[in-house]
Amino acid sequence: MEKRATGWPVGRMMEGSRATRRKARTGAERRRRTASTSDATTPRLRVRSTEGSDSQRRRHARESAEVAAAALLPSLVLVADESTGTIGKRLASINVENVEENRRALRKLLFTVPCVLDCLSGVILFEETLYQSTRDGTPFVDVLAAAGVLAGIKVDKGTAELAGTDRETTTQGHAGLGERCRRYYAAGVRFAKWRAVLSIGASKPSQLAVDANAQA
Repeated sequence: MEKRATGWPVGRMMEGSRATRRKARTGAERRRRTASTSDATTPRLRVRSTEGSDSQRRRHARESAEVAAAALLPSLVLVADESTGTIGKRLASINVENVEENRRALRKLLFTVPCVLDCLSGVILFEETLYQSTRDGTPFVDVLAAAGVLAGIKVDKGTAELAGTDRETTTQGHAGLGERCRRYYAAGVRFAKWRAVLSIGASKPSQLAVDANAQA
């Protein structure tokens, strides 16, 4: 019997509160977190950028440090990046047609139910959802930001079978990755997910599959 193992799809599965997240984003808390990374036993977070002005690089470095600090908070990351086909199965289970408006309504429910966002530090979105809004025209990204929740997105393009293996796969999506990330950033995304899938069995994963996914 085989099992399929994926990357870390559920984020940090611990409880938290909006008050804790906001406190962590104050200047004093941010300075404390930054100082802690300089400890001799802890690698310092370094953010490299080869594009843009010095001010842009400083801003991107600051944002990256804030995202890293948010990832350390005791709160949840909601994975809401189901593909159109996968979310269609969820809708079919309640006899709802798989059309964009119904997918939008389901995601809106996830993001606007009272107190749900209080427990989250981030939400991983599907590309379609990134550009959707509530009925009053508020982008979902803005709904999340107003609650202090970071928007993320899956940037890979699924998997493809590896030749010479027993149905093992490698992740696709390098083509156009830079341009996609620039668009996502402009739309309000501040972190990303890249998935790798390994089959676990008597002779799996093969070294070829491990190497291919490590390179991906």
